[in-house]
Amino acid sequence: MWLLPLLERPRPEAESEARKVLDPGDPDLTEALRAIVHRGLTAWSDYWILLALDWMNNDEVERFAEQLHEIAHDQRWSQASRHTAKRLLKQRGLWSPEHHRLA
Repeated sequence: MWLLPLLERPRPEAESEARKVLDPGDPDLTEALRAIVHRGLTAWSDYWILLALDWMNNDEVERFAEQLHEIAHDQRWSQASRHTAKRLLKQRGLWSPEHHRLA
């Protein structure tokens, strides 16, 4: 949870600063960044969801496609979050309007 504020910064900036302090033997930063995106998508706050959506790269869209479909169909989230999730899925050819439609 304490990593969520990183989503408030541009991803390239946060990634660049993290890479500066990593040593060659340190774990891959990619998994850590994915964990931050995942936490933002599951934070149950529209604010963090929208920031996580804005941080996502193409690989993460595919990896989190199931969650993106849920966000796109869930009326609890803002129109901005729902449309952003849908746009990301469409760009990767992963959008299905009937996929996991919530009752």
